[in-house]
Amino acid sequence: MDEDRIKLLNEIGFNDLEALIYITLLKKPNVTGYKIAKQIGKPVSNTYKALESLRTKGAVIVDNSAKSQLYMAIPIAEYMDQLERGFEARRKKLEEALENVGELHGQEGIYRLDNIEQLYERGINMLKSAKDVVLVDSKDEGLLKIKPTLEKIAKRGVKVLIQGPDIGIEGCENITISEKVYENPYGWFNMVVDGEQYLSALVKENEEGIYEAVWSRNLYLSILTHYSYINEFIVTKIMGMLKAKTTTKKISDEIKRIFLEYYLKVPVLDKVKSIVKLG
Repeated sequence: MDEDRIKLLNEIGFNDLEALIYITLLKKPNVTGYKIAKQIGKPVSNTYKALESLRTKGAVIVDNSAKSQLYMAIPIAEYMDQLERGFEARRKKLEEALENVGELHGQEGIYRLDNIEQLYERGINMLKSAKDVVLVDSKDEGLLKIKPTLEKIAKRGVKVLIQGPDIGIEGCENITISEKVYENPYGWFNMVVDGEQYLSALVKENEEGIYEAVWSRNLYLSILTHYSYINEFIVTKIMGMLKAKTTTKKISDEIKRIFLEYYLKVPVLDKVKSIVKLG
């Protein structure tokens, strides 16, 4: 059990010895460094160095009122709150210092994303920049990650069309597909924002990582992906309407509506035309 706890503490910056000492102090607070060293079977000098590091981190406090220094671990919730406040303060300073460094919109390559956290953070930031039309194709796990952001951009007038399970995302239009599709152990998380940038990912079972994920701001590839998704979404919509025995007239009207709202209203198309000298 302690091995698992140590691994979790490693993830927030504790080395193995610091994590072991911290756990030991949670179990039995107000003890000397010497007693801790004997209890965990580590050299006294190394134990005191680790205790000083934990004190500097703010994870351990010291009682100097007795003859010998007594150590106590800060509860993990309090320590995490402390880390969070410190991170937010550093984040603000960094964002202010680096806000205008470099040219964000000059990125035309195809970039690989390496982990699940990076994937969803990139997706959320893409959505925040949306102005006109967003297309999303995802299983429910991915949709839940971006649901609050989707609802916010929908409120400010961005048209959002989702192919995936209907999880009740307010202000967004949803096209559902066969339940059998969602039985696949892997997941997917795809989106296009304003036809200007796209994100495409294949996610491992239980969100344990990603097989492959790419992001690009290449205009030609982004608009091509946008129109490819629209065509796929329309086919899915037609299949559902046919299954429901919808009339040909209603199917035709629905196709025209989707084309008008999501296919033609992408301003970036004019930019692509100018690039390839078609306009």
